Amino acid sequence: MSTSRTTNILLVVVALLLAANLLQPLAAPGTAWADDKAPAKTELAAAGNAAWILKGEQIYYVTFEADFEAIKVYRPEKLDR
Repeated sequence: MSTSRTTNILLVVVALLLAANLLQPLAAPGTAWADDKAPAKTELAAAGNAAWILKGEQIYYVTFEADFEAIKVYRPEKLDR
């Protein structure tokens, strides 16, 4: 096989890989929402292995255990404002 033929084949392989890399975001799944209404503003605060997530008027308590092998999410509680 000649050197120019090998170079052309390698250039085609590189071009195909670059094209696949550019097309990858189009095939990635997007974010889906089950609610008809717009999602509530979400805020996150964390300290150590615990986190608090505020979504709308509900607050969730989350704990992470043993190098993220287990994640526990406790039921939401409604905030009094």
